[in-house]
Amino acid sequence: MKIKAGFVLRKVGEKVLVVPIGDRTKTFNGMIILNDMAKFFWDNLQENIELDDLVKIVCDNFEVSEEVAKADLIEFTEKLEKAGILE
Repeated sequence: MKIKAGFVLRKVGEKVLVVPIGDRTKTFNGMIILNDMAKFFWDNLQENIELDDLVKIVCDNFEVSEEVAKADLIEFTEKLEKAGILE
């Protein structure tokens, strides 16, 4: 899985936002606010990566169990898929 082209991160004040650019503005209305963990997930989804590999990266960088990391990633990626942001 990977973030589709046409989405960028912008920092506005203390908030990190995902906004569409170019042709994506025709099909995606709005923006998404990311917390620190969601931004970490987003950054690692810039290149094609498998869920299990991303779970390992999260566990290597944060004190979190594999089960919690996987559940959080599944929830996050499902939201991105519903919004049409993942390839």
